[in-house]
Amino acid sequence: YTLSLHDALPIFTYGYEPIISEYRRLKDKNSKIWMNWEEFKKENIVGPAGPYDPEVGIISIADFEDNIISVIFNHTGHPNSLTGFDYAITSDYPGEACRIIEEKLGGTAIFFNGAQGSSDITGNKDRNPEGIKKRGNILSASVFESLGNEDYTFTDKLAIVKVKVRIPRREVSEEQITAAR
Repeated sequence: YTLSLHDALPIFTYGYEPIISEYRRLKDKNSKIWMNWEEFKKENIVGPAGPYDPEVGIISIADFEDNIISVIFNHTGHPNSLTGFDYAITSDYPGEACRIIEEKLGGTAIFFNGAQGSSDITGNKDRNPEGIKKRGNILSASVFESLGNEDYTFTDKLAIVKVKVRIPRREVSEEQITAAR
């Protein structure tokens, strides 16, 4: 069976989740930049060195009986709760959020990373399996809250666009190659 837009109601909405991630570069009183995992004097930090995006974009697709087919969502923050933890590869907190969403709403939950850049989970806190569950609960709660607030847009137009972009190759000198080796 192939799903067509005549069979479903796509809903577009967004919410905010400002707790589980932060801009990981911090600026101190002397304009020195520190990474959030480095040891620094908290009293010297004046704030993040750049912007952070707490938005959660959501597309929910349901059939005409309101059965969820899919919830597609994104959030900005590196899913790296287990950095250095036995070199584990996991679905991290987005996977936990997907599991919770599927359990509560049905259908298939799909997570896409936001523009992460220097957005990271908060410092060195909860970088363990319990942290994955904690962040997954927080992120899924944001999705549920956003879907329940009724500030969304129904649409009968849903499309995928593919664009090819040619990016010029960077020229690397022999000196740079030698230095890299």
